[in-house]
Amino acid sequence: MFWCCCGSERDATSSAEIVHVPVESHKGNVAPPSDDVTTATPPQSIGNSAGPRGSVAENKTENAGIERAPIKGGVFKPPQKREEVPAPVPMTLPKSDKARRTSVPQEADLSSGAYLVYEKDTNSVYVQWSRVPVDGALAWLKPLVQVPGHKYNVNKGKEIITKQANDPEKYFRAWVTFLKITREFPSKCMLLENFEATGAPRVRVIMLEFSLDSAGKTFTTEMSSYGLLYDLLKNVKAVAVVPSASTLIPIGEQMDSKVFIQRGSGEGAAELLESLNA
Repeated sequence: MFWCCCGSERDATSSAEIVHVPVESHKGNVAPPSDDVTTATPPQSIGNSAGPRGSVAENKTENAGIERAPIKGGVFKPPQKREEVPAPVPMTLPKSDKARRTSVPQEADLSSGAYLVYEKDTNSVYVQWSRVPVDGALAWLKPLVQVPGHKYNVNKGKEIITKQANDPEKYFRAWVTFLKITREFPSKCMLLENFEATGAPRVRVIMLEFSLDSAGKTFTTEMSSYGLLYDLLKNVKAVAVVPSASTLIPIGEQMDSKVFIQRGSGEGAAELLESLNA
């Protein structure tokens, strides 16, 4: 028996009933009280519970850093993108008002291209497309672009211009027709010294070119040498083919295109190439 703070007497039996509560009366997940008071651990506070979680996060970050570390001895470089091949740009003729450079005639070996042939027996002038030099040709056009294969294959590459070469007008006109091929297939032209051997009438090929120094002005020039390639593309406005003894067109002088055409057509054939050279 012991004394309570309120002064009433209580025996050991009544005290035991208050202290000891039957386990069966509690339902739920509450754990039974432990007999060993010394082994009981106090509940962790919220602040303390964050400690382990923070440590785990730090460990994960460190592990991730180790996994993402670059390999020693090399630097990662992304693969280079393949550059697309640009589409081929078709060759265009230079504009006559902007082409001011004079091309110097150049030496060259005969090769594939268009050859102008005079045939005395048939009284004809024709173009012979050939991959090899043609014997007895009067002129040669060296293409600066690829020529379709049919030009060399159809009729064995032979294109007749005229069958009346005994007519001077048609003979000179055949020359101009041949030179106009330079507008269909940009080419350089070479005169060949085969006039005497073939019996073909000699000619003078005269060009009207834009001046290098005076913009808009035109001067006359001549293809005076055999075996040299002349440029008929860069700054040629008109062309005339006349007899070798013709003096109507002086060389190296300023001349208007209308006068040039009139004088060239007076003794031979002439044609304005400005529209084809635009």
